[in-house]
Order: sequence, then structure tokens, then C-alpha cells
Amino acid sequence: MFPLFDINPLFFLALLIGVMLGLVGSGGSIVTMPVLVYAFGFSAVAATTYSLFIVGVAALAGTIQNLFKRNVHLQSTLLFGASSIVAVLLVRHFVLHRLPNRISLGDAISFSTDAALMVLFAFLMIGAAY
Repeated sequence: MFPLFDINPLFFLALLIGVMLGLVGSGGSIVTMPVLVYAFGFSAVAATTYSLFIVGVAALAGTIQNLFKRNVHLQSTLLFGASSIVAVLLVRHFVLHRLPNRISLGDAISFSTDAALMVLFAFLMIGAAY
């Protein structure tokens, strides 16, 4: 009867990510990554890819607006953009497919690669907050 009320409540988290990106303008992947993994059930590796896409689209929207206002330093944008794209492609091509499904530190400690990526991401979040 009212299709608006049939929306999955998890999509409101996606709305929260969009609002954060719009208000703050950065840090979207720090919010997007855990939401994609813990709320939507994506693997950590897939969530990194989707997070990059989501934040990239939001950044592109802001970039287009600022290009017309001449508020973009194109040389810096191309330098950082190109180096970021190269780094992502190299890591995805040479590193990600070589990671084991489980990481063991002796007989007592064993965890999944997704869990290890989320812990590393948590340390990144703490460092960014500091």
C-alpha cells in the first residue's frame, strides 16, 4: 500500500553515509567500510571496492561543482588521483589474491583474512581520528 515503508532499514545507514560525505566532504570510507561489512554482509575485500566506488562518486560530484568555480588545482588532482589509482590496481593485482583465507599465529590464534583487514582498518580509523 505504501511502498516507502517497505524499505529495508539498513538503507538508512547508506543515507547516513551520504549525509556524512555531504557535510564533512571526506572520511566517507571510514564510515562506509564497516557499514558494508557488518550491516550489509559484504566481505571486507568486496567492501573496500564498493567503498572506493561510493566515495569516488561522491567526490566526483563535488569535483564537478568546484571545477566550474575554478576551485580545483588540476596538477595536484592528477598527481594524487593517478598515484592512488596505480596503487589500488597494483594491490588488487599482486596482493589481494595471494592472501590466505585464514591467518594463523601459532596453534592458538587463527582468524580470517576479512577479520584481519577489519582490524587493520580499525587501526587506520584510530590513527585518522588522532
